[in-house]
Amino acid sequence: MIMINQKISCKNNFLKTYINNIIRISLLILLFQIIPAAFAQTFSDVLQLEKKGETEKSLKILYQLSDKTADEKELFNVLDKIISLDSNIIRVINTEERKIPLISDNVKRTILIKKTALLMQLAGMIDRAGDFYESAYNTNPVEGNLPLLLDSAVLNLETGNIEKSIYLADFVIDKSKKNEEKQKGLLIIAYISLIQGDQLKAEKIFSGILDEKSGEINASAVYKISLMYNLENLKNKAKDIIIRNYGKKTVDELDIYLYPVTPLVLFENTGRIKTEKEYYAFIQTGVYNSEINASNMMKKIASAGLSGIIREYFKEGTKYYKVLVPAKTESDAENINMILKHNSIESFMIFD
Repeated sequence: MIMINQKISCKNNFLKTYINNIIRISLLILLFQIIPAAFAQTFSDVLQLEKKGETEKSLKILYQLSDKTADEKELFNVLDKIISLDSNIIRVINTEERKIPLISDNVKRTILIKKTALLMQLAGMIDRAGDFYESAYNTNPVEGNLPLLLDSAVLNLETGNIEKSIYLADFVIDKSKKNEEKQKGLLIIAYISLIQGDQLKAEKIFSGILDEKSGEINASAVYKISLMYNLENLKNKAKDIIIRNYGKKTVDELDIYLYPVTPLVLFENTGRIKTEKEYYAFIQTGVYNSEINASNMMKKIASAGLSGIIREYFKEGTKYYKVLVPAKTESDAENINMILKHNSIESFMIFD
């Protein structure tokens, strides 16, 4: 009887062990199925968290993913999202520099390099930003990316690397089929001639730019430069073109640039002048009842590499000065907001 009970007990223990092993194996199989599925959903979770405004949680997941994911498409999305979400510019730059080489697709790599170059520019890393703009073009050297070399030329000029700036500007002038890009290259060459003391060469190039059929495209830049260097004939020629195409109010706005500006400010917004109705939006940085305070904000905006305007208006008999930065497109508005934020300038978007 005792032996029978021992056999039954042994059988039951074996059965329990067998069942426990089955359950354990099943749980492991289920776990291995769940983990990859959860990981695959992580980027989707980031998007959901972003919608809820939970930026820090989103960033924590993104940085984890940037180190773990082996999927190149997902890595690109992760790095691009980090750029758009993280306000810690130095951390973003360091991450992008380490991870961009893992992207083999030249088009996608160019996008990330270009965006990282902008962040470097915002962080005051002008030399490195110029190199990155040039690298972005070299990664995908198509005609559509030639403006990246113009950006690099301006930054090299900003830091005093004149020979490199001339080389890049001449390269674009030679290779580009777009008149607007050629003219910006010529503007850079003319400006360099001016600061090197060859005023006759500079004025000849500037005048030739204004004589083009599309001379109004860069009339504002020529006008600002001629104001700085007291080139009276050139200033009047540019002024006539601006008034003819856009009215005297536009010239009044450009007269704000009477104070010294750097090459970066001069060439940041070259291109056809837009009337106010053509802008996507305005980024408002302040309203003042003192013109001096408004002018001080304009200088602060200019030191950040942006072009602003002062709009006057009256309220209950008092004159006010509204300081605005025009944005040509939605992406332009996003970049402006990012630059202002980095320079500790409070702002918000208006559409009037």
